[in-house]
Amino acid sequence: NMYFNFVLLTRAIQKMEPYIASYDYTTGVVKDDRAVQRLIPKVLKAVRKAGLVFDDSELFLGSDGHELKAEFKENFRNISRIMDCTGCEKCRLWGKTQTLGLATALKALFSYPDRAFRGRFTSLDFKRNEVVALITTYFQFSRSLDAIEMFRGMYQNIVTDWRASQASQLPDK
Repeated sequence: NMYFNFVLLTRAIQKMEPYIASYDYTTGVVKDDRAVQRLIPKVLKAVRKAGLVFDDSELFLGSDGHELKAEFKENFRNISRIMDCTGCEKCRLWGKTQTLGLATALKALFSYPDRAFRGRFTSLDFKRNEVVALITTYFQFSRSLDAIEMFRGMYQNIVTDWRASQASQLPDK
C-alpha cells in the first residue's frame, strides 16, 4: 500500500532526523552538493510537520510479535529477490533503490532505539547507499502520492461533467 509505505518512510526519517541532518552528503560536485544542502532541511521540515505518524515501539508486540516480525522480514526479502529477476535495467534499478529505501526504513525502525539517533551515532551502521536510497524513496513516494491526488481530482471532474451532461439530457417536467 502506497500510503502505508509512505508513513513507514516518514516515521523512519523522523526517527533518524539528527543522523540525516548531520550526514555528510558530499559528492565532490559543487552544484550537486549545494542542491543537497538546500533540499535535506526541506525534507526534514516536511517530516517534522507531519507529526508522529505512528508509534513504532508498539509494532510487533504481543505473544506472536516475534513471529510476525520474522514473517514480515521474510516477505520483504522475497520482494527483493523478485526484483533481481526484473528484465528491464531501469526498472530493476528503481525497484532495487526503492526496496533498499524501504529496507533502510525498516532497519531504522526495528533495529535501533530512538536514543541511538541522538548524540555521536557510533552505534549506527548505515551505509551511504542506504541513506541515499531512503531519501530517494521518500521523494518518489511523495511524487507518487501527489500524482494520485491529481488523478483523483481529474476523475472527480470527469464524473461531475458526466453527471451534468446526463442531467441536461433529462426531459423538462
